[in-house]
Amino acid sequence: MDMEDRVGPRRPNIGRVEDAVEGLTHEAIHLKWLHAKASLERWEEETKLLKAEGECVGKSFEWLKGDWRRREVEWSRDGTVSKGAIAYATRTVGTFEVLKKKAWTHFSELLSLINHS
Repeated sequence: MDMEDRVGPRRPNIGRVEDAVEGLTHEAIHLKWLHAKASLERWEEETKLLKAEGECVGKSFEWLKGDWRRREVEWSRDGTVSKGAIAYATRTVGTFEVLKKKAWTHFSELLSLINHS
């Protein structure tokens, strides 16, 4: 005769099962919350970096434009610099102006996307 025949069928303790399910449910919800919090923190960090980097791009083009403008002015005053070099400096100033405007435009678009999300 085995044990089940002597004491009857084993019945789970419903209270213990409910407690275990409740504990596991609480743990699962807590893990979901932790993952969501980590995702939010990564998103916030990424947006900070994008804002900082986006601003630097426009400022870099502005600085490069100014540097080439300085060369253009200096070379124009110097009688030994060829007209081709001066023309190149003038064209480069224009190029960096266009790049600066595009960078600020894209940066503004990025900010509006970030601020609406």
